[in-house]
Amino acid sequence: MLESTARLAEAAAAASSAPNDSSAQSHLAGSLKEINGVVASQKAAEMPVASLKVPSGPIWFQRMDRNGDGDLSWDEFLGPREAFHQIDSDKDGLIDEHEAESFKS
Repeated sequence: MLESTARLAEAAAAASSAPNDSSAQSHLAGSLKEINGVVASQKAAEMPVASLKVPSGPIWFQRMDRNGDGDLSWDEFLGPREAFHQIDSDKDGLIDEHEAESFKS
């Protein structure tokens, strides 16, 4: 990116010293596009990718899973704490679709 910035500075200097020179203007435009492409690709690489699961499990489970991650935390669960702990068979603090499916009220 440092090289692109240096080329942009050179292109800007050339364009400002010869404002009627179309080749300097097009060089500046090309340098700007290159910089924008590099910045855009870096931002895209830094952005987290959502990993939402396709809703599955019992309908009560799907509706309580407000963030769509496929697990119910205590904050999402709408029942009493005793029921949450009873359904959370592996005691990891989350109810997954398999635990919800195997729960019989």
